[in-house]
Amino acid sequence: MIIRNQKHKQMNRFFIRERHQIITDTYHDLSINDRFMQELEDINWPMSYKTNVGAMMSDWTMKSDNVNMIYEWIISLLHQTYPDLPTDLYQLYEAWFAKYNDGDSTRCHDHKFAPFSFVYYINSPEGSSSLYFPTSNKEITPAPGKVVIFPGNVEHYVPINQCTNRVVLAGNIK
Repeated sequence: MIIRNQKHKQMNRFFIRERHQIITDTYHDLSINDRFMQELEDINWPMSYKTNVGAMMSDWTMKSDNVNMIYEWIISLLHQTYPDLPTDLYQLYEAWFAKYNDGDSTRCHDHKFAPFSFVYYINSPEGSSSLYFPTSNKEITPAPGKVVIFPGNVEHYVPINQCTNRVVLAGNIK
């Protein structure tokens, strides 16, 4: 089903096998990705290769005006999808950056403690790995500015990446 929002862009909604709805959309101002890339020049990557993310990874609690803008947009997408959801009671619980280079990947996992999780693509050069939902055999192809919002209890992974500088902002909403 395709829904048009106020800015006349497409927001896609579809169900995966678990009957959970996945939301994808593209942010209206892609210049935010340039600001994110500048922001990344000054961060540390303390969680690199220490979690399910087999790539460079920031701290779990990244905060910035850019992160806040993406979070507010995600909340608006959730509200459009679930009008009765009390989105004002939710908050950005965790947000982190991940930078994948050639050969990096993320193991299959879920975020069962979070009602919603998301991946926002900041940079996705040719050869960037997709996001996979294995129990539904659903693949989400990355594109700069695209967000994927899904229930935290849905298993997902990133197969072996075949480029340098695939960058995402990921997070959990509780």
